[in-house]
Amino acid sequence: MYPPKESQLVLSGCSSRRLPMAPSSKSSAPERSYMQSFLEENKGTAVIVETLKIEEKKMYLQKAKRRVEILQLLRKQREERISVRLIKELVSLPYKPKSKVYKAKKVIPESNEEDQEEVKALN
Repeated sequence: MYPPKESQLVLSGCSSRRLPMAPSSKSSAPERSYMQSFLEENKGTAVIVETLKIEEKKMYLQKAKRRVEILQLLRKQREERISVRLIKELVSLPYKPKSKVYKAKKVIPESNEEDQEEVKALN
């Protein structure tokens, strides 16, 4: 069974069945002049775009500056909290209960005990 005639490849010169050709990558002279005229007409918008870019850059620089200022303020506040905490600890130090330190008893060998008894007996 053969496929329908519509789906068969046709080698005839019928251009209605062919896909249109893609435009060439090289731009022609009329296209260049069109682009130049477009750019010339939009010079005003180019100036506006540049101005907007400059304003946006200023805005980001201001945000960065503010961020640095906020970080400095946070560091300063942290240092103040630490110093206040240290002062409070130093003030309360004499009033804190002292923890007991248990000392280990020295184990004296029996021979030393005997020697010490003999020395006492001689005195």
